[in-house]
Amino acid sequence: MSETSRPYRVRRRTAAAAAGSLAVIVLAIATYMALNTGGAAVAIVQKTATSKDGTLVAYERTGTGPVAILVACALADRAGTTGLAKSLAGHFTVVNYDRRGRGKSTDTQPYAVEREVEDIDALIGASGGSAFVFGSSSGAVLALEAASKLGSKVTKLFLY
Repeated sequence: MSETSRPYRVRRRTAAAAAGSLAVIVLAIATYMALNTGGAAVAIVQKTATSKDGTLVAYERTGTGPVAILVACALADRAGTTGLAKSLAGHFTVVNYDRRGRGKSTDTQPYAVEREVEDIDALIGASGGSAFVFGSSSGAVLALEAASKLGSKVTKLFLY
C-alpha cells in the first residue's frame, strides 16, 4: 500500500511518531554534547597554589560564577572529576585539583588530614577567599573536615 493510499489518520500518526523519534534523537545528541564538552568551549587555566607546609597543589580553573572546588576520591587525581568540572563550568568557576601526592601536586611528609585541609584552604585563598566545596568518597570526608575547620570560607558543601 502506498503512502498516498493509506488513510489520513494513519499517515498523521506515522508522521507524529517520526517527529517524536527525531526529537528524542536531537535531545540525546544535545545531552551528549553538553556532558562531554561542557556545552561550549570553556578556557581551562592550569595553576598551582602553595599550601601552608610548602606543598604545591596543581589545579585547573575553568568557568565563571561562584567558586566551586572539587575534592576527588583517594585513588584519583583531577582527571576523575574532569567531566563534572566541564558540566559545572557554565554556572561556576570550577577549581579541579590534584590532591597532594597525586597527579602534578607535590607531597610533604608526614601525611595528615590537616595538611589536606590546608591544601583546600590554599585553593580557597587563591580563588578569592570563599568557595563551595564538593567532595566524593574520601574527598567528601575532607570537604566536611574543611567546612568544620575553615568556617565561613566554605559557603556551601556538597557531599557524595
